[in-house]
Amino acid sequence: MASIDNLLVSLLVDEVVGGFIVTIPPGHVGCIYSIFRGVLKMCGIQECILKIPIVHRVKLFNAQLIEYTIAKDVVLKDNKELWEMK
Repeated sequence: MASIDNLLVSLLVDEVVGGFIVTIPPGHVGCIYSIFRGVLKMCGIQECILKIPIVHRVKLFNAQLIEYTIAKDVVLKDNKELWEMK
């Protein structure tokens, strides 16, 4: 019986602690939305955010950049397959 009680207590603690802490992975930005004040000004980048479980919600956004470089001497050829697909 004691093992079931320990299991229930550990699940409850995990849910409560997990509701207070949000970790933001690399390459993402976390914005906090409050039910009462809207989007808060503090946004997190690669850190842990403390939040109130019922009042705050955290939305993660991908902030990675993809760069494309195009040289000046690029020659565009007529590709029949491209025109047929359109």
